[in-house]
Amino acid sequence: MLRRTIDRLPKAVSSSNLSALPHACGHDHFVQFYNDEGYLLARVTEFAKEALTSGGRFLFIGTHDHRQTVARRLEAEGIDIDDASASERYIELDAATLIRRIVRGDSPDAVRFADEVGTYVARYTAGAAKLYAFGEMVALLCERGAMDAAIKLEELWCDLGRVNTFKLFCAYPLRVFGTSAATAGFQHVCQLHTNIIPAESCPVTVAMGQELLRSVASLQQRSLALETEVAERKRVEASLREREQELRRREGELRAFVETASQGLHWVDANGTIIWANAAELELLGYSSTEYVGRHIGDFHADSEVLKDILTRLKRGEKLRDYEARLRCKNGAIKTVMIDSSVLWENGRFIHTQCFTRDVTEQRRLDEAMRHWATVVEYSDDAIFSNDLKGRITSWNPAAHRLFGYSAAEAVGRPVAILMFPDQQAKEEHILARLHAGERVEHFETVRRRKDGTLVNVSLTISPLKDADGRLLGASRIVREIATRRPAAVAKESSAPLAAITAA
Repeated sequence: MLRRTIDRLPKAVSSSNLSALPHACGHDHFVQFYNDEGYLLARVTEFAKEALTSGGRFLFIGTHDHRQTVARRLEAEGIDIDDASASERYIELDAATLIRRIVRGDSPDAVRFADEVGTYVARYTAGAAKLYAFGEMVALLCERGAMDAAIKLEELWCDLGRVNTFKLFCAYPLRVFGTSAATAGFQHVCQLHTNIIPAESCPVTVAMGQELLRSVASLQQRSLALETEVAERKRVEASLREREQELRRREGELRAFVETASQGLHWVDANGTIIWANAAELELLGYSSTEYVGRHIGDFHADSEVLKDILTRLKRGEKLRDYEARLRCKNGAIKTVMIDSSVLWENGRFIHTQCFTRDVTEQRRLDEAMRHWATVVEYSDDAIFSNDLKGRITSWNPAAHRLFGYSAAEAVGRPVAILMFPDQQAKEEHILARLHAGERVEHFETVRRRKDGTLVNVSLTISPLKDADGRLLGASRIVREIATRRPAAVAKESSAPLAAITAA
């Protein structure tokens, strides 16, 4: 609507001569708003040419690039810039350098402004001299977001204009007022200038009065602010859409991850009804989703008291870790599981549990088997012990203690050689080689030595010990005392002197 209003303004013949506009008589402090930098430089060139051709002086406070461009354009129109500079009719000052000298903290310093700028103005307006000045410091400050500093600098220029007569041309890119938050600053800038020139989107004519020009400039600013806010709103909406799409994508990935996780997961509401379960949970118990979801969790727990304890703890806000329970499978089998569970609460309201189910049925069977065999070994009448690949004893049952006289504390960690003659070492190495090959050495008769040095006839079985991957870890030995041995075997193994038997 604002843009249409501007477009409906009178489009009389546009003047390209700044001296023909209402601001160009007497002492003026006018401001030009612009969209295109090229348009601004054309206006500055016209302003400088008017100053130099009318016998006045031009004070150009601008950026290096802008000063270079305007100088080239003036040269192209037949003005000798070198001669004008030498005669002090064309004076150039760097806007950025002046800002560093004048601005202290967040605001221009009045004394420094008077020293750095006021001195030139007073010098070149002495007598009847005409001074035209273009100042770009305010635009640079606004570009940096220092609107308050720019307004303060405008006020210092106004104070300077009260004691010196000169024409001051200020310019602002309209984009620095491109938000509603900048409207107050825009209005303040307008109030500090005697004449306002709207941006080039609205051709300015001699027939336009200041009230109309101010209204046009205000409409331009409001229109730009509205366009900027609409564009920002669209950008934010697009960003939100992208974020929502990303969240949906991640939610989908997370759901797929959870659905295909190798560990069983399920949710139960406050009433104990299963409201969701992943594929691993269903596979664990053998149910389809329709057979499992929607039913009470009690239908699947083998122990009602255990389930009651679980639900009671969760409703109290407890978190369960490695809680053992038994679940009933579709085929009637019972699975032993470890449960990790907690409750999702919202504003104190029980939403649902978050349960992780880990099958430990086989582990419990193995544990039971291990306990069984440990009991067998513990109470066996045969000496049973094991050793690692270096021949160090790693286990020792009570029967071994009774047979050889060494307690478990004395035997574990020591070499199997404490039970042998020195010349039996070669046979031991041969036995270990057979074990490496996966063989079992069964029931061979030999002689072993007790802790007190006495000899004992034994029947020995040696089996390889392997890990789950089939790697050899050591040997397991079952030793049984026998009353007699063949004379030849006894003579051969007892021929070594007892003193030579190692007791290491």
